[in-house]
Amino acid sequence: HLYTLQRPATVRNREMKQVSLLEALGLKVQKRLIVDSMMNYGMYYPGEGEIGTGVVKPIVRVEFKNSADNRLGMPLPMGNVKVYQRDKSGSVQMLGEDRIEHTPRDETLSLAIGRSFDVVAERKRLSYQRLTDRSFRETFQVEVRNRKEVAETVYVLERHYGDWKVTDHNSEWTRPDSTTLQFVVNLKA
Repeated sequence: HLYTLQRPATVRNREMKQVSLLEALGLKVQKRLIVDSMMNYGMYYPGEGEIGTGVVKPIVRVEFKNSADNRLGMPLPMGNVKVYQRDKSGSVQMLGEDRIEHTPRDETLSLAIGRSFDVVAERKRLSYQRLTDRSFRETFQVEVRNRKEVAETVYVLERHYGDWKVTDHNSEWTRPDSTTLQFVVNLKA
C-alpha cells in the first residue's frame, strides 16, 4: 500500500523547504551502462601522451518516455529528478538524481544517475604511430568486466575527430555520428 501523509508546511524566515512537484510510480524505463572514456575531453588530436586511458566506470543512465501510457504525459518543468527503486527487502533506495531541462510530453528523457561499480572497463592504447605531420595510427583495447550476478549490456563509445577510419577490429560496431564509434557488449554474469 502506498499512502501520503500531508501536514501543513511551516516556513520560517529565511528558511527553504523542498517540495515534491510530482511523482510517477512504476515507470517503464530502460537502463543503459555507457563507457565513454573521451566524454569530457572535447576535440582530441593524437599525440605522444595518452588521454582517456585507464579504468573507466560506466555511466548508469535510465531512459523513459514522458507519455500518458508511461504514467506521465505532461510538460515537465526544469529541475532535479530523483530516481528510487525498491530493493529485495522492499525498502526504497535512491539510485541517483539528474537535472532535466523543460521537457514537453511524449519526449524521451535520459537521466545519468551515477556510475556502475560492478561493471568496469579498462582502456589501453596499445600502439601509436605518426604517419605524416597530419596523420596517425593508434590501436586501442577496451576490456569490459562484469562482476555482477546478472548479465549486462554495455555500450562502449569511442570518440575520434577529423577524418578517421577503422582499419582493424574484433567486434562489430556502428557509427551513430561522425565522431563516434559504438560497440554493444553483452556480458554474462
